[in-house]
Parts: sequence; C-alpha cells; structure tokens
Amino acid sequence: MSFPTSHLFSRTFAQNCRNIEVLNLNGCTKITDSTCLSLSKFCSKLKQLDLTSCVSITNHSLKALSDGCRMLEMLNLSWCDQITRDGIEALARGCTGLRALFLRGCTQ
Repeated sequence: MSFPTSHLFSRTFAQNCRNIEVLNLNGCTKITDSTCLSLSKFCSKLKQLDLTSCVSITNHSLKALSDGCRMLEMLNLSWCDQITRDGIEALARGCTGLRALFLRGCTQ
C-alpha cells in the first residue's frame, strides 16, 4: 500500500514528536484529515494547534482530534471552510478543556 508523501511526513512527525504541546501549521495547504488522524494517534499531549488556512481539513479531522487530543486548549480553524457544526460538536464533546476556538472565515 502506498501513501502520499505528505501523509508519510505527518505520520513520521507525529510518531517522533509525541511530547509536542504546541503546533502551528498555519497556511500548510497540504495538511489533510490523515495528518489530524496521525496527530490524534500519537500526540495526545497536544494543547495548542493552529490549522489556519488548511483548506483540506474536514469534520473527520475534528472527530479524530476529539478522540486522541483531549488536552487541546486552543484550536484555530480559521479559513477551514469545510468545517461544519457536526465537527465542532464532536470536538466539544471530546476536548472538554478547550478554551479558545477560532473559526474566522468558516461560513458553515
């Protein structure tokens, strides 16, 4: 089975940076749901995540983050226009310590 290069990078990064607490991926347009899945599997200590303008992010990412990154306190999803209410609700259920959520430009 083959994976796109960006998926391999994100998985490798997540596996080797398990103690990361702050991650800024602002403007990284190659970030996808598989990146967030890797983060949720391997980066349970993540507290702050900036996904601004990561336009391929969907509700699947938010569900994954809510399952694996329960320590999230700040999440920026500005200009991630595929995010909907369902994703936000899943996130809120799993990340009960979330204190700051930025959704600028999210029209849904």
